[in-house]
Amino acid sequence: MASWVGKDMIKDYLSSIECWLLALLSIVCLFSLAACSPMSVPNTAEEKIIWLGRNAIQVRSIDPNDEDFSDLEPLKEVFGDARVVMLGEQTHGDGNTFLAKTRLIKFLHQEMGFDVLAFESGLYDCSKAWELLQNGEPADMAFRIGVYPIWTNSEQVQPLFDYIEGAAFSDHPLELAGFDMQIIGTAPEFYLIEDLEVFLNARDVGLPEEDQWANFVLALNNFARFNYQRGLVPIPDVDEQAGFHNIVQALHNSIIVSKDVNDREADFWLQVLDSIEAYAELAWQFNSLDHADPTVLPDTNKLQIRDRQMGENLVWLANDYYADRKIIVWAATFHNVRNLGLIDTGDPELQAMYDELSVMGDVVWEELGEEVYSLGFTTYSGTYGRGTESPKELEIPSEESLEDLIERAGFEFAIVDFRTPSEHGEWLQTSIVSRPLGYGEMTADWSQIMDGMMFIREMIPSTHFFGSQLDTDN
Repeated sequence: MASWVGKDMIKDYLSSIECWLLALLSIVCLFSLAACSPMSVPNTAEEKIIWLGRNAIQVRSIDPNDEDFSDLEPLKEVFGDARVVMLGEQTHGDGNTFLAKTRLIKFLHQEMGFDVLAFESGLYDCSKAWELLQNGEPADMAFRIGVYPIWTNSEQVQPLFDYIEGAAFSDHPLELAGFDMQIIGTAPEFYLIEDLEVFLNARDVGLPEEDQWANFVLALNNFARFNYQRGLVPIPDVDEQAGFHNIVQALHNSIIVSKDVNDREADFWLQVLDSIEAYAELAWQFNSLDHADPTVLPDTNKLQIRDRQMGENLVWLANDYYADRKIIVWAATFHNVRNLGLIDTGDPELQAMYDELSVMGDVVWEELGEEVYSLGFTTYSGTYGRGTESPKELEIPSEESLEDLIERAGFEFAIVDFRTPSEHGEWLQTSIVSRPLGYGEMTADWSQIMDGMMFIREMIPSTHFFGSQLDTDN
């Protein structure tokens, strides 16, 4: 009797162990699925949404006054050893992008050691603005002398200017710089010639003959006032243009002969002269009257001249003028990208332009490679526009576009890293529909175009700032 009881107990015992093992195996499998799912690269929209929810960097706020940067800590690993971080914008009328960029700039400045902010504005202009600010001139005036009105006239960029002003005399200033080659606006008109003459005289570099110098000065003033581009003065003839270029080249050669090896001031003026020569080519070969119809795409050669020189200026800033420092770039995403020809625009005319065009980002990438990180911006809905113009309503993105997927993942603000995505993020390095360039949907492997993208659920326009006595139209 006892033996039968023993056998039954053993059977029951073994049965209980079997059940326990099966239960344990089930639990292990469940945990494994939870930890490892999806088991491979996402293919469906639902799998991509789950992946984004787990791996995109959730940004808590775009408020520039929010200096709790705990949400941005992952960017230290994302940006890594990059010494140039380029912050784009879809258009020049994206108010929330401006706010987001300002908060990112404060993070990069305070937490990652970036201490130069290079604007898509004049190389000479921004240098002069920083000099004036350092010499005690009103910050409002200084910024408007250096930075283009599309930003100085924007309500959403004012927190950035306030921040630069506040840090200017601290132990860790954020130095203002520019990389554009255009010779337009207040600084070239009122300061450039005098500063150039002072420099040349201090180095005993002789000025050209009086009449040649007068023609050179006249041309620079016409550039600054946009007279050639508006058709207000005739374009110089071939001989006059050759004379202008000869003066630039003569000054260039004389400065090289007189300069020391590590002469930052001389190197700066050499770069300014390179920009002047490039801008003369741009202004005299093409003027705005050639493209009075806004539906006509700009000439590829015109864009090429400007972007090539901007790229060379930015590389010079990074490798020479600020060689031991880290630079934040504020510019249109269009200038920051690379490999435009790899984008399928869906528009034959635009595609032809993209296929031919090499922009600033190409020049910078070729020289700096992964030392630069280019961050684009995109949005799901809202309105955009600049200044006092009527806001434009954004269409809802296409289903399964990048914007649609991130929005469905539940984000208000997020950053997606294309360069080194998390495990199973290889799908981000395949063709995806997105619209970071002027809000037109395009298809590309965006990892070949930029290094990451920030998502903002709702856009607002860049509204006009009326707080300055120096207020001008943008």
